[in-house]
Amino acid sequence: MSRTERLKQIGEELRGQFQKIILDEKLLNDGEMIEMAISIKPAPTTVSCVINDPQQTTANEDVLKTIIPNTLFGVRVRKSLRRLDIKTFGDLIQRSGDDLMETNNFGTTSLHEVREKLAQHGLKLKGDK
Repeated sequence: MSRTERLKQIGEELRGQFQKIILDEKLLNDGEMIEMAISIKPAPTTVSCVINDPQQTTANEDVLKTIIPNTLFGVRVRKSLRRLDIKTFGDLIQRSGDDLMETNNFGTTSLHEVREKLAQHGLKLKGDK
C-alpha cells in the first residue's frame, strides 16, 4: 500500500471515529467537537518536510494543515494570531518566538501558552530546540 493510499485510509478511519463520537454525544457544542477532532490522533504515519528552515522537521501532514480552533488559545493569543494572519499549525510553526513577541499584547505568558499547545501536537516554533 502506498503512503498516499495509507493516508487516505487513515483519514477515512478518523472520519468514522469522529462521526461515531458526534452521534454518541449529541450534547456537544461546536468548540468541543473541534477539540475532540484534534484529539483523535491518526496512526503514527509521518512525513518529512522543510519549512523555511534548513533544519528538517518531522510532523504529521494533517496536523500542519489543521486550522487552529478558536477554543485552543486564550483571547490574547487568538487576536495576535489573527493579526499575523496565522490560520493553521503549519503557518504557526513557520514563525519564531521573536516574531510572535513583536506583536502588540503578545508577551512571555502568551508565548509559553503557544509553545505548550504546540508541544501537545508534537510541534515547535521555528528556531526552538
